[in-house]
Amino acid sequence: MNSYNFLQLQHPILKLIFACVSLLFAGLVKSLVLLFSLLVILILLSSCQKFILTWLRAIARLSPLFISIIISGFIFSIPFPNQLELCLRIVFLLTVSLFVFITIPAEFLTTLVNKNSHGITHDIAKFLWKTSQLIPHFFTSFKNEYNQHKPDFVKAIVLSFTKAHQTDQEEIVLPNSQVSLPPLYNWANLLLAILILAEIGFIIRSFI
Repeated sequence: MNSYNFLQLQHPILKLIFACVSLLFAGLVKSLVLLFSLLVILILLSSCQKFILTWLRAIARLSPLFISIIISGFIFSIPFPNQLELCLRIVFLLTVSLFVFITIPAEFLTTLVNKNSHGITHDIAKFLWKTSQLIPHFFTSFKNEYNQHKPDFVKAIVLSFTKAHQTDQEEIVLPNSQVSLPPLYNWANLLLAILILAEIGFIIRSFI
């Protein structure tokens, strides 16, 4: 399977729906189900070099968070399996977030803005674009702040968010070009729809 073609064939709207469903999925399902779902996503994206490299860098930058979770668990006598489960849920959410921000073309947001110059769709499109642009600023700031304030992990996060928020907003603008969207009816969208329905099924099952 050519991962690049696979991702290009998937419709951005379906990707956003998948991300929203995954937010509930990550918080409600059992850890084994979540782990299996994470492995499926990583296998499907394993040949997408840009995603894998970005994912590995993000995991490495979040390693202090995972270490602090484990240390806090020992201090407050939290069972080790619960600590691992929390780390797993964080990794799953990170993976889904990167999948959305890396594979949805920025021009798609421009299309939404141009077709909806006012209203909630316009605001959501701008929010998603600005968020995707601020994430690299946050990771850069976090690396610097954590090196300066070890081992105060919480302070490093707060300062990093503050610096990222203070990034010159005038430089973060939506691109002017547009993109032609893939058709909804193809095998790649069908596979993504199956994943969405599977997640919804597990979510419903968690309430039964």
